[in-house]
Amino acid sequence: MAASSLCSSFTTKAWSNAQSSSSSGCRRKHHKTVTLAGFLRGDFQLLHTTSFPASGSRARRGRRRRSGAVASLGGLLGGIFKGTDTGESTRQQYAATVNVINGLEREISALSDSELRDRTFALRERAQQGQTLDSLLPEAFAVVREASKRVLGLRPFDVQLIGGMVLHKGEIAEMRTGEGKTLVAILPAYLNALTGKGVHVVTVNDYLARRDCEWVGQVPRFLGLKVGLIQQNMTSEQRKENYLCDITYVTNSELGFDYLRDNLATSVEELVVRGFNYCIIDEVDSILIDEARTPLIISGPAEKPSDRYYKAAKIAAAFERDIHYTVDEKQKTVLLSEQGYEDAEEILNVKDLYDPREQWASYILNAIKAKELFLRDVNYITRGKEVLIVDEFTGRVMQGRRWSDGLHQAVEAKEGLPIQNETVTLASISYQNFFLQFPKLCGMTGTAATESTEFESIYKLKVTIVPTNKPMIRKDESDVVFRATSGKWRAVVVEISRMHKTGRPVLVGTTSVEQSDSLSEQLKEAGIPHEVLNAKPENVEREAEIVAQSGRLGAVTIATNMAGRGTDIILGGNAEFMARLKRYCYFLNDLTPDLLRNNCSDYEELKNYLRLRGREAYLQKRDIVEQQEPGLMKEAERFLILSNIDRLWKEHLQALKFVQQAVGLRGYAQRDPLIEYKLEGYNLFLEMMAQIRRNVIYSIYQFQPVRVKQDQDKKGNQKSEKLNARKANTNADPVGSVEPSTSSASA
Repeated sequence: MAASSLCSSFTTKAWSNAQSSSSSGCRRKHHKTVTLAGFLRGDFQLLHTTSFPASGSRARRGRRRRSGAVASLGGLLGGIFKGTDTGESTRQQYAATVNVINGLEREISALSDSELRDRTFALRERAQQGQTLDSLLPEAFAVVREASKRVLGLRPFDVQLIGGMVLHKGEIAEMRTGEGKTLVAILPAYLNALTGKGVHVVTVNDYLARRDCEWVGQVPRFLGLKVGLIQQNMTSEQRKENYLCDITYVTNSELGFDYLRDNLATSVEELVVRGFNYCIIDEVDSILIDEARTPLIISGPAEKPSDRYYKAAKIAAAFERDIHYTVDEKQKTVLLSEQGYEDAEEILNVKDLYDPREQWASYILNAIKAKELFLRDVNYITRGKEVLIVDEFTGRVMQGRRWSDGLHQAVEAKEGLPIQNETVTLASISYQNFFLQFPKLCGMTGTAATESTEFESIYKLKVTIVPTNKPMIRKDESDVVFRATSGKWRAVVVEISRMHKTGRPVLVGTTSVEQSDSLSEQLKEAGIPHEVLNAKPENVEREAEIVAQSGRLGAVTIATNMAGRGTDIILGGNAEFMARLKRYCYFLNDLTPDLLRNNCSDYEELKNYLRLRGREAYLQKRDIVEQQEPGLMKEAERFLILSNIDRLWKEHLQALKFVQQAVGLRGYAQRDPLIEYKLEGYNLFLEMMAQIRRNVIYSIYQFQPVRVKQDQDKKGNQKSEKLNARKANTNADPVGSVEPSTSSASA
């Protein structure tokens, strides 16, 4: 894989906290901030241990029990220090099978493409006849290796074969960042798909699922297998079709919700998910540990609301504070007094307010809360026949949000408005319980050894450390802890300056936009040129460029955790990414590595030169279009800008609507839904703005004005050109997605 971790050099405040997990599923957390290189690689090392000497007499008395105690302590320490394992024992364990696969390479490489594809059908037939997958493994892995070499130009290394065997065995493979986990997943996925029962490859977001399906998914497609992809906005028919494929790429949330929807189906025809067989989870520690107890919930409307809300509202209005009830404004709770209980039971003609068959107590208490704690034009407003919640921090109306547990209905009854239906949970499951349903489960990540105890106790999954392809030469420094934040960042600037003088590329990780901007200001004062990658619009649109070139000589890059998106960081810079610019605009076809080398001596000069060439290409394009039809370029620019804004704004509103509906579930993960909604909405807006810029610029560079009929009048020509421009704009793709077409329609 063409990925390489940087020789990053920065210091940050570290802290650690470990909490033992219980048999009920609570997880042990390890929080440790290390140098970025260590973070990217997942190297967590404990710097010291504590020994427990025993007195002579106590040791003699406990000698008979020593073996059990040593085994227990050894298991504990083994789990803790597992991160120091280099994986050599794993290499030796699978060496014989790797040799068998390598021995088949000459035979497999001599096959033609069709003959290689026929091997899939032969292997599938043998699997259906009863041969075990273990017996088919060497040949299947050799076939996939050869197909990968032909389709992707990547030949899996021996350690990647080992990783594939670990996954096939139903274990968790810990592989360092840059060792090619994405390609490794294809090996066991292909082998287990031969049974015809399907394989699910689970990732953490839609982008990674789509990227992996489109990239490494070419290998099983080349070998004759069907590869499916599940994305957020697919219909039930599309989902069913993709789930029926041999290998399906899907996110953990989409797979979980599809499972819940299937449980609510009323007929077999409505089911979309096929039976569970084999599941490969990417970033398995994030899904199975960090989000293990996060529930997936599908809710729906309850029965028609009861008139009891109106009766309770009348009772609450008649009751007096401190006589019938008391109010705790800090805790936002109310409590009925003895007088209140007696009067309420008398008015309602019931014997017990807490009778589970009547449940009058909840109606009365909610009505009193609505009266005392939820004030009109403070906590909510009424608009039309709706009660709209007001954010107490920002003062903004939270459209579409409702209080739970009948409280919103109580406020509606208080205001005399129509009571809307309540929502009830129709289906719910946690990730932990969901993934335990797979007969065969495995996963891969860069940091699994620290959670090995949880994996083994909860999921019965063994963690196996896969060795690196080449010996590690990077040195992971110890953590440095500072008393004050200001001292920490001063030390960071000093360290960056020292590394920058030697020409080493430096990648600095920050946790927020504010931190990245603050560090950027300090670097500017120190006179250190650098790039900043955070959620600001001017940085988002250049994200891939910044990440791809962060490995250049002397480059300093400050990045928040939003960076990456699968772009390879290569020491010396990513030449392949720079080459994509030629595909972005056909006026830049003369760009070659030699030309760039001759005109640019450092990164700043390269950036300025490419910006100059981009402007020259635009002016050249404008002159060509104006020669064919004066004023056409301005009209085309106006049309492309408006049409892109219109289309992407509609998509943005749909995305916001979905976030608004789903963000309430973040509360189960101990996150403030309001803050989460603001962050999600802001990030969606930035992505929309960046996409508008990319699409407009790409469309302007690519469109070709063509007069449809020479004998039409000017008005007819303009209409035809606009129509064709709309087609060109619809097919516009971001940088490097398609080759420029000489038959593009007019604008």
